[in-house]
Parts: sequence; C-alpha cells; structure tokens
Amino acid sequence: MKYGELTVQKSPRWVYQASPYNHNSAKVAALPVEVTGYVLLDTMIRRCGYKTFDGLRILDFGCGSRFGQTIWNLNLPVGLYLGIDQNDKAITWCRENLVAERMAFHRINMRNKGYNPKGEWPSPGYIVDLGHRNFDIASMFSVITHQQPDEADLVFRMLYEAVRPGGKMYFTAFLDPATRDYREGDETKPGHMSTYNPDFLISIVEAAGWTLIEAHEPGPLNATAFICRRRDDRPLWKRVVGV
Repeated sequence: MKYGELTVQKSPRWVYQASPYNHNSAKVAALPVEVTGYVLLDTMIRRCGYKTFDGLRILDFGCGSRFGQTIWNLNLPVGLYLGIDQNDKAITWCRENLVAERMAFHRINMRNKGYNPKGEWPSPGYIVDLGHRNFDIASMFSVITHQQPDEADLVFRMLYEAVRPGGKMYFTAFLDPATRDYREGDETKPGHMSTYNPDFLISIVEAAGWTLIEAHEPGPLNATAFICRRRDDRPLWKRVVGV
C-alpha cells in the first residue's frame, strides 16, 4: 500500500493467546495470567542474578501453559523457553498456539503417584535426549509441592543434566520443620501437598549435584522458593548402550 511516495510496510501478524489450561489456585487465577506469569518469571530471573530476559535459556519443568502464554503475549525476549509437562492437553495447546523458534514444548509421561500413577520412570538424561541442553535456569513452580522424595530426586537429576555449568535451578516447595523427613499434607490425596523437612529436602537437592545458595519465604503467589547452583564436580549421567 502507498500513500503518495510513502510505502506502508506490512507488520507481522500477532494474535493474543489465552489458554484454557491454567490450573492455578482460585486466589492466583483471579488475576490476569500475564500479571502473575510476569511477576513470577521476573522475580525468578532477578533472584538468579539476571536483569533482563534477553537471550535467556529457560527450562520450565511442570510448565502448564501460564508462562508460555505470558512470554508469547508480552513478547519477552527469551533465547529459548522449553516447557515440559505431563498434561497432554496443555502441551498440545501450547504447541498449536505458541509457535515460535524461541519456544518449544514437550509432554513427558513421568510417573507421579498423585497425578500420573501409570506413567513411566525416565532416565536422568531424558531432557538432554530431546536435543536441549545448556539452559541458564531450570524452573519448577508447584512441582516439588506434588512430588514424593524418589520422584523429586529424579527430577533434580534430570534438570542437572540439562543446565549449563554454573547454571541455576529455581523451585518452590512446602516445608514443615516439625516433619521428620517427608509427609503427605493430605493423606487422602497423595501428592496433593507434598511436605518436606527443610534439611531433608536440601539433602536430596545436594545429592543430585546442586548447591543451595538462597531461599525465600512464601509469597502471595508461591510457596517457599529455593535458588540452587549446578555444581561441576559431579560426573554427568551417561547412557549405557542397550539399556
């Protein structure tokens, strides 16, 4: 199109995306997805030592669709956002609606006593085998809050393999210092409120190759948050041929 000698350039088509698969608590869901998504993501990267999203490679385990929708609709300049979740419908929606080179989504059929009891038990190298590695940050919001100790241990090890040397892991958890090691917050719903003794949880984290560097009290949008650094004195997991 021209206005006299001026040629008007076409703009890339942008469409606002709103996922039907944001399963947050009623208190959190009362706020716009992009508001809670941005506040949590921005808080995370700043606590992990970054001032901007520019070029950041973020691995989000248990992603749902909130952060993908936030990154898409606010056009946050991440280098790569990889979302992994066992919810097939949420992952399918993200794949079909958040289509960009800097965004990828994968469904994992990982066993979880509360949410996916018939799932599989992946290897520690599962994420790397997808072709993704060297992430700056691995995040888990409301994931360890639903994981039993053996499940949490495996997830911590999978993320270790996928994060770059010196990279960070950020996750939230329910804590109770009076609990000996671990307990179900609701015995009738396994995995609904997985609650840990802080020292026991830290021991699992450290055994998986991470060093705890900071912790933050619960906020209005999330439980206690931990920031860990990937140690480089632990050998990477190596696949055994034929196994």
